[in-house]
Amino acid sequence: MTKKYYYVRREIYEQNPMSKLNFNRSFPDMVRLFKRSLWVIIATILISIITMIILIIKHLTNIWILLPITSMIVAAIFGEIQREKNLYCESARKEELEKQNANYQKYVSDIESILEKHGIMGEQMIFQLKKECETALNLHKDKYEKIGNKIYDILIGVPLGALIASVIYAGNNIVSKSVFSIIFVGIITAYLIKVIQFVCFYTDGYFKDKYMLDVLNELNYSPNTYD
Repeated sequence: MTKKYYYVRREIYEQNPMSKLNFNRSFPDMVRLFKRSLWVIIATILISIITMIILIIKHLTNIWILLPITSMIVAAIFGEIQREKNLYCESARKEELEKQNANYQKYVSDIESILEKHGIMGEQMIFQLKKECETALNLHKDKYEKIGNKIYDILIGVPLGALIASVIYAGNNIVSKSVFSIIFVGIITAYLIKVIQFVCFYTDGYFKDKYMLDVLNELNYSPNTYD
């Protein structure tokens, strides 16, 4: 990766322009924003969850558990198909959306300012920066995918074929147990590789590359970026 890439990545991560998009509603905001119908949906889902927990604790997981599950599903579907005007107070929702849009515009403006500070302007330079982002992330992903594929072939795929063959043709229980052990070790190893990949994603700083790629992708919708 180029030095310029690391300079820009560090600046974007430290400035954290995405923090401008963080938006938390207080309870008074929710009371002012939501209509009664949405409160009914939320209450129905909560009561259904509590009822399910009670039924499970009392070991009544028979047909009765279908009632809270059905209520929860119906409430969720009803809430999803309702338009915002049926769930939100129009004036309060409009004010909230305007605030969110203002925060978004500030977010995009901050990204463009950081890039301009480092001399990154125009479509070609931003494209090159995104390309370096994708290269870094793909190198991380491909490395562990190759290891995972080898583990699958050696410890899972081949033993599984041997197991099937032993069952069909030989019926040897000792061979079957040995093959099962190898497959089990292969599955554990494959999951271990996934855990290592996840840990290295953060210890090696790849999460910063992912963050910058997400930020740069947002500029695709900015008319000022690719002038």
